[in-house]
Amino acid sequence: LGMFKGVLVPTCENMWGVLIFLRFYVIVGNAGLGMSVVIVTLSYLVALSTSLSLSAIATCGTSHSIQGVYPMLARALGKEIATAIGFVYFLGIVFLAVLECLGA
Repeated sequence: LGMFKGVLVPTCENMWGVLIFLRFYVIVGNAGLGMSVVIVTLSYLVALSTSLSLSAIATCGTSHSIQGVYPMLARALGKEIATAIGFVYFLGIVFLAVLECLGA
């Protein structure tokens, strides 16, 4: 699918779905319109830089037969760093599942 359709669009769709449709009124009410635009722009830039760095890690190297997050990170960054990132990734998925169940 490529970086744009496979990484950037799903990441931004998830972020915008939560931010705009569920929490945007709270953000505007608490921060004001100007700061809300800054927050949304900063969120988009974080999602963009995350997707660009993930696509750079995914395309590093020549062996593309390995599938999954941990083997990809272990190949690109080493086993020690991949273990630490994999654990944080696991916790992030667990917390995401909780938030999705709660509708937040």
